[in-house]
Amino acid sequence: MAEGATLRVALIVWIAAFSVASAPVAAQVAPPPVSVPEDPDQQIKCKKFAAVGSIIRKIKVCKTLAEWRRAQQAGNDAARAIVGENVCSGGECRGYEPPDAPP
Repeated sequence: MAEGATLRVALIVWIAAFSVASAPVAAQVAPPPVSVPEDPDQQIKCKKFAAVGSIIRKIKVCKTLAEWRRAQQAGNDAARAIVGENVCSGGECRGYEPPDAPP
C-alpha cells in the first residue's frame, strides 16, 4: 500500500509541476514599440570596431545615418586632398582646401 501512495504522490507532483511550467507568465511584458523616425537620415546605425591593441575587444559606435555619411565624406575628401592635390609634397602640409576656394 505504501508503494501505491508513493506513486500517487509522485503523479500529483508531476502534474502540478507540468501545469506550473506550461502556464503563461503574467509578468512578461512586451517591449515598447520602437518608433521609426520619418526622416531616414535620423535612423541610428551601430557599428563595431576592433579596439586598438586588441584582437578580441570590440567598440560599439552608434550614430545617425547622416553622421556616418558625413564622416565617410570627410575621410574621402581628406584622402583626395593628400593623393590628388599633393597637399603634403614640397613643404609644409597645408590641409584640404576645396578646389573653388581662392588661393
